[in-house]
Amino acid sequence: MVKRVVNLGNSRGARSLNFLQQTQLERQKRERERAREHAAIVLQSATRRHLDLTQAAKEIYDTWIRTEEFRDQNEWNEWLVEFGFLSTKRTIDDYELVAKLEAEIDRNNQHLQIDRRHIYIVIRGLSCILLRDSSSHIALKMILRMVHSCGDNDNGIVRFPRGTIKNVLGALLESNSKLVLDIVFHVNVREGSEGFMEFMADEDQWSLEPNTDYQRIINANAIEFVRVSDTDPKRLISTVSNIITVFGDSSSWTEEDYATLFPLLAKMDFQVALSHEDEDEDKDEDDDIDDEDKLNLDYQEESTSSKEECLEVDAKIMNNIYKLYAPHIVQYVVSCFRTNNESTTMYLNVLVCLLKLVPQFKDRIGMFITLVPGFHKKMLNILQDSQLYTAITDDSRDIIPIEYSEDDASGFWNSVYVFHESYSYWLLVSNDFESFNEDKLTREDIVPYLKFLKRLCISLVLNLCPERLRCLKEISIVLLNQLYQKNSRLKLIPDNENFWRLDSNQINVAAIVQLIQQEEKLQIDEDADNSLEKQSHKYRRFSTLSKLKGSTSHSTARLELLRKLPFLVPFMDRVKIFKRLSTKEGTEDFFIPESRLSGDIRRANVLEDAYTHFHKAGSLLKAKISVTFHNEFGVEAGIDGGGLTKEFLTAVIADGFSKTTYFKTTPEHTVYPNEDIYYRLSKNMDVEESHEQLKMIKFLGNIIGKCFYENVLVDIAFAPFFLSKIGYSQKNSINDLYYYDREYFENLIKLSKLPTKEIEDLDLYFTINVKVNDRDLNYELIPDGANTKVNSANVLNYIHQIANFKLNQSLYIQTKYFVEGLSKLINIDRLAMFSPSELQMLISGGDNPDVDLRDWKLHVSYGGYLEDDLTIQLFWDVVENEFTAKQRCELLKFVTSVSRAPLLGFGSLSPMFGIRNSGREVDRLPTASTCVNLLKLPDYQDRATLKRKLLYVIESESGFDLS
Repeated sequence: MVKRVVNLGNSRGARSLNFLQQTQLERQKRERERAREHAAIVLQSATRRHLDLTQAAKEIYDTWIRTEEFRDQNEWNEWLVEFGFLSTKRTIDDYELVAKLEAEIDRNNQHLQIDRRHIYIVIRGLSCILLRDSSSHIALKMILRMVHSCGDNDNGIVRFPRGTIKNVLGALLESNSKLVLDIVFHVNVREGSEGFMEFMADEDQWSLEPNTDYQRIINANAIEFVRVSDTDPKRLISTVSNIITVFGDSSSWTEEDYATLFPLLAKMDFQVALSHEDEDEDKDEDDDIDDEDKLNLDYQEESTSSKEECLEVDAKIMNNIYKLYAPHIVQYVVSCFRTNNESTTMYLNVLVCLLKLVPQFKDRIGMFITLVPGFHKKMLNILQDSQLYTAITDDSRDIIPIEYSEDDASGFWNSVYVFHESYSYWLLVSNDFESFNEDKLTREDIVPYLKFLKRLCISLVLNLCPERLRCLKEISIVLLNQLYQKNSRLKLIPDNENFWRLDSNQINVAAIVQLIQQEEKLQIDEDADNSLEKQSHKYRRFSTLSKLKGSTSHSTARLELLRKLPFLVPFMDRVKIFKRLSTKEGTEDFFIPESRLSGDIRRANVLEDAYTHFHKAGSLLKAKISVTFHNEFGVEAGIDGGGLTKEFLTAVIADGFSKTTYFKTTPEHTVYPNEDIYYRLSKNMDVEESHEQLKMIKFLGNIIGKCFYENVLVDIAFAPFFLSKIGYSQKNSINDLYYYDREYFENLIKLSKLPTKEIEDLDLYFTINVKVNDRDLNYELIPDGANTKVNSANVLNYIHQIANFKLNQSLYIQTKYFVEGLSKLINIDRLAMFSPSELQMLISGGDNPDVDLRDWKLHVSYGGYLEDDLTIQLFWDVVENEFTAKQRCELLKFVTSVSRAPLLGFGSLSPMFGIRNSGREVDRLPTASTCVNLLKLPDYQDRATLKRKLLYVIESESGFDLS
């Protein structure tokens, strides 16, 4: 009898395991042994099966390969099934197998058929062979033969096994043959769609070419195409490009072709650019402009397209993408968007795609939209009917809450984007007389929309703008700037409504100044690290915001607002910022030497002497200037404490800008560079003299920069179109021609309204004639302009080309030199805070020819007088009630050397305006120390005497002899 001992877990065995653990280990051991035994049995069975199948396959193959005659269709079908079985066996010679198949099909194709089921079996077998050998051309050839044997049933598409395309793609790498392409385009994209899309997304399908069969197959599977198409930009653009290649000439595309292509375009929301390795085309520009070989007369329009990272593509893809901007395609998209209510969203997305894909072509979209009557009005109505639009306009806050920009509003934002792009184009090409015609948007339409646009721009700048709305932000800012400029000319919104100002979130001047200084210092350090090359002004508007120490998103956003929408910031705040950054009182420039620049200046040759002494100084003009004036009697008296410098600057400007050699005046008596310089240089006439004139223009730019730096106002009125080039650095348009020559502008506008017959009778061509030095010069406005006659279809283009030639091309080189001179003393980018009219105020104190007496009286320092002394009371009474506005300005110039009041008021004048008692000798004349803004006034105590003496000194135009 066996005695059983049960271990309940309290006692330990030899291995210190309890009974339960020991039992578990033994069970696991038995399971492993059983698994090994089972595996051995399976392996033995598989081996026997493999050997049996191999033997069977060999026997089948031996019989199969010798078969040459078939009694009936059934025997033929069995033979094809056997081929499908043999094709899976690696031990069979693939070439012999396929060669036998081809031979028997050739021999029996007259009396034996291959039905669809057996075609599938054969193709599956051939696909297996391709999987082992992708270069098997005989297998490829047989696959294509099977495809063609299907006939035209089911659109010529047979159900192939999954992976067929994947198997044949390898062959394409080897052969790039049309044979492979034929196979790919005839396989079943319904069951093998992933493989087919893999093929179509390959950017290296260079062997593709226009093919109507392929086109039919692609169109038959358009829905599947969109469903499985890749969202990766690179693969998506390759797919679209390959489809365009297959479709061929776009002029013959059908609605079915568009229905295939447009859904794919609607999924694209990115920009493309031609991939190439650019050589550095930014040639070094020597500061010494004496090198005539470096003079570039070509007008270079600043690119407004976004500098964002874009998808680089090769030339083949880019050329295909260009085809999408053919006039008939763009016109078709615009027409469908306007009339097809069922697919409005898709066509809207296609428009968005075309506007973003190749930015330099987006004007074509704007042009065709402009030609559609009522399009802008319809778009505006669509937007205004949106709940989101109502929510934004009804919100009392300047900044729209970020929740207004959720994804479910993408259709709304796309509509806004298309509207802004197209309407911005219209404002660009239209003149002020036609911008608000009844068939577009009237003033009554656009003024309410301005409220929405302004709030949108402020919110996109001051909020963290989502990346998907970045393009909308850019064009919205452009549009708001355009409408602001329109408003400045046409007064759409009365000035007293204070519409162009933020209701809250005022700019902190000190914080903004500090931020800009930090940014510029970082930029200087970065430039020094990257290159030792000197940087020149390139007509750029603003540098990219850097990551600044201590800055916040709040402060950087307001800096961006100041730069992109400056008119929303109060003018005086912008003036304060400019003066803090650009004048010697507001800056600390440690690179300016303490020594003075000096020179003797003859009153009769102020400009020439100034040029001789100072034109090579460049940025060193920031140093103090010591000048000695000479008149016909000799050296003028006067110790320069700053007043002589101001007198010198105003004298140089008065002399330089009054000479038509360098600058001309418009009929409205505003100044702009002499275009004759360009005419002569472009025709290689008087080259040396013209270069000397350019150098003088650059020097006058130095002088204006010095006036900015010294905070000196000057009596010079620049033409608005010239100021816009200095500040906004923008291309002038047809509207600016109004300020160039009002009569000329009005005649051009009349030309655009003439009947077709009258325009043709004028016999105009795209050329322009100018007279220089009694010589007639001819210029073509466009390539082959001499052979392009003006007609009713192109008359608007003719007018715009005239404006471009007059205001941009012929003034480019002179403006470039003037701006280079100006930029030696101030940062040009800072002037972009100001509109042309505001910039004129910054230069000359504005258009008001009078002085603010109240402000003047509040900021006067008296010496030897009290405010209620009789002579002081008589002085202010005469100045206020008996002097004309001109005489008041002349008195101010006598004391301060400048006839305009300080832009920030007399409180900003340094030193403060002073009146000092110079004694009781009533026969003496008043004198002045302009260096300290001091009037030395005898104690006349008689109204008539005081008035007579003051008028004498201010009208005598003496220099500093009376000081």
